[in-house]
Amino acid sequence: MENKVTRNKAAVQAWLDVLARGAVDEWDAIVDPDVSVDVVFMPGNTGPLVGRDANRAHIGEFWKVWKSFAFHDVEIHATENSDVLFVTARSEAQTAWDAPYANTYVFRMKLRDGRIAEHREFFNPLRVLETFKDHLPA
Repeated sequence: MENKVTRNKAAVQAWLDVLARGAVDEWDAIVDPDVSVDVVFMPGNTGPLVGRDANRAHIGEFWKVWKSFAFHDVEIHATENSDVLFVTARSEAQTAWDAPYANTYVFRMKLRDGRIAEHREFFNPLRVLETFKDHLPA
């Protein structure tokens, strides 16, 4: 089981690295085709978006708002189920309109055959509203 946990932790770290860089072209190697992404407290969220291509398009568009983005203090925690991991992290970023952004996160990640199958993300939505107040759709 330890080898599977180690592999899955590495996959989650790779996923966070790809997300922070907005590198949607690197998803195929690490993301399950039926991935479910749910950014629970994101303003306008209507629930999980399912499918690698749908999520790649959605997140690729969203990532255009960032000039820079980085995760820091990442801690990846295994559970009794080696395919489920929890992650805590914080971010520092700058938007395309030069506004600073920072938040803290908890992610619940589920893997299937070493690939990201579920991504549930929790963060402080007030930070999003403050930074994006003039840039959110009406």
